[in-house]
Amino acid sequence: MKRGNVVFYSLIVLVVAILFLFIYNISYNQTYSGNAVKNFINDVFFAPKGGGGTTTIYACNDHIDNDGDGYCDVSGRRSSCSDGSTPGDPGCSSKSDYDEYNYVCQPSIEICDGRDNDCDGLIDENNVCFSQSTCVELFKGTNDVNADRINVVFVGLAFQDVNSFVNKATQAVDYYANTTAGGPGLLELSTYKTNKGKFNFWYVPKIFTPIGDPSVSCSYCQNSTSNNYCGGLANKYVANLCDSSFRSCAYFGGASHNSVRYSDWPYTFDHEFEHQFARLADEYTDTAGTDKPRSPNCAGDLATAQLWWAGLVGQAGADGQLVGYYDGCSYVGGNYRSAYNTIMRSRGVYGFGLVNENAIASLLSGFAGSPVGEGYAMEVTLEGDPTNLNSYQITEVKSVTLSSPVKQDKTKKNLLKIKTDKETFEQGFDTYDLLIVEDFGNGVDNKEIKLVKSEEIPLNKVKVLVPLGKAKLNAQTKNLDLPSQARVPFDIELLSQGRVVKEIQQEDFQDKIK
Repeated sequence: MKRGNVVFYSLIVLVVAILFLFIYNISYNQTYSGNAVKNFINDVFFAPKGGGGTTTIYACNDHIDNDGDGYCDVSGRRSSCSDGSTPGDPGCSSKSDYDEYNYVCQPSIEICDGRDNDCDGLIDENNVCFSQSTCVELFKGTNDVNADRINVVFVGLAFQDVNSFVNKATQAVDYYANTTAGGPGLLELSTYKTNKGKFNFWYVPKIFTPIGDPSVSCSYCQNSTSNNYCGGLANKYVANLCDSSFRSCAYFGGASHNSVRYSDWPYTFDHEFEHQFARLADEYTDTAGTDKPRSPNCAGDLATAQLWWAGLVGQAGADGQLVGYYDGCSYVGGNYRSAYNTIMRSRGVYGFGLVNENAIASLLSGFAGSPVGEGYAMEVTLEGDPTNLNSYQITEVKSVTLSSPVKQDKTKKNLLKIKTDKETFEQGFDTYDLLIVEDFGNGVDNKEIKLVKSEEIPLNKVKVLVPLGKAKLNAQTKNLDLPSQARVPFDIELLSQGRVVKEIQQEDFQDKIK
């Protein structure tokens, strides 16, 4: 028999044998251990093929998005799983035909879709979620999306048109010192005016409909969909502007909600921005009487005030006011502020006093203003009882890449540490949001501010964005890739006031890494 015929008939016999075994396995509906041939066929002929990446085998029914593509395991080309179960994950969202059981990452161009398109372990990196069509420069030619800056994003609500909203946002900043509004904007205030290069100012080019009841303030001047705009920006502060009358407010370190209806309009934004960015306390007293002194500008007693600014007493700030000890701040007497009258005390007053100026300057000094490269970070989601830090559990860990490095916040009560045997990364966080709601209506000589609410809002769910420097979280290997070494395991610690409250080993949250 010719050699060619032998090869031909041998191949026929092999195919017949494989088909026989395949049919035999189906008829007896055996488990994975008895389906070796069948699974071999699936692996060879049906598993997805790619030009890169590594095939990883997982248990099918773990209810986890193993590869970070936004979907859980599905039934499809596999009949069984390595854990002996049947494919299909009813507890998760799934897609057809691309079974995670045999997932192979196929490198492509990274796009903004919440998936690791280029198979590098990062999701939506290189600022791909930022779009000039959905996030526009407020002052053309002044922003650098890749620079290490504070990104202020204005969102307009209840305006008749975009132009009127942009006009109010322009007044709030006063970039070119030519506003005709009732007072100077942010960049005409001391300390800020010499730091224009530390800011990018953006606006969302559409008008949103406010939600809720205007009598409840913050729940009115916002819209849940507005957060979908201006993504990928580091150190972002959202300023919601509403063309309606209501009590303005701000979250410390979060968003502000501003009514543009007052005659000295920019003052409202100027004041609230100091809450959200500089985290300055109010310096007025009020019958509401909720005593909440806080660093750096409202000491709870004279001894603390002396500890904080005794070395500056008698010195003048840019507004000419001398530093001293003045009774009353954070809504009650018995607390002490450093200047007699500042932007944190009275309407229409635009001075800070030297202590506040120094605090703001210290924050601004942490920003280069120029491009320094992308910012790699790890976002750790914690869920638990806000009154008990030890109760918080890790529910998700994912890689984040932003336009510039994330800043470490040292003002927060708690600390999250990511620990390896090589390096440690950390970020401050709180289990409560501080919300200040204020009434800028007509008071004594038309300049008094009244407190409506100072409230600590418990956070059962906290997202902590930890800066990683040049390290990256690899969602595929579930480890950190350091500049000097790849695949470095890590653990997480939660600390309160410098004391370790909880240590969490990586094996306890391994399946939460996305």
